[in-house]
Amino acid sequence: MDETTRSKLLNLQRMEATEAEVYRRLAKMQADPMNRSILEGIALEEERHEAVIEKMTGEPVKPNLGKVGRQVMLARLFGFTFSVKMMEARSKTLRRSIANSVCTTSPMRRRLTSRT
Repeated sequence: MDETTRSKLLNLQRMEATEAEVYRRLAKMQADPMNRSILEGIALEEERHEAVIEKMTGEPVKPNLGKVGRQVMLARLFGFTFSVKMMEARSKTLRRSIANSVCTTSPMRRRLTSRT
């Protein structure tokens, strides 16, 4: 894998790690057990996505704690739904961009864009 591809995949991997941490923190903030459970489930899904990408890159990453803090703050100010929608819109755009520029094989492109 060339360095450009590796760099883009590492960025996507870090985004998945960051989103997983945001969902975990948002879950802890929830009084409603149903919302908490849903957010914990989404966090686990993001962790699985990160693990798949880690197999490709061969390198573990840490979440961007600055972005985690910003998303949590936005959730406190505007509600967790606003924060989640904003985060998902951003990740959808990034996934499509990476899939179009990195993936030369159809299965990989489908894997990255299947969540959009």
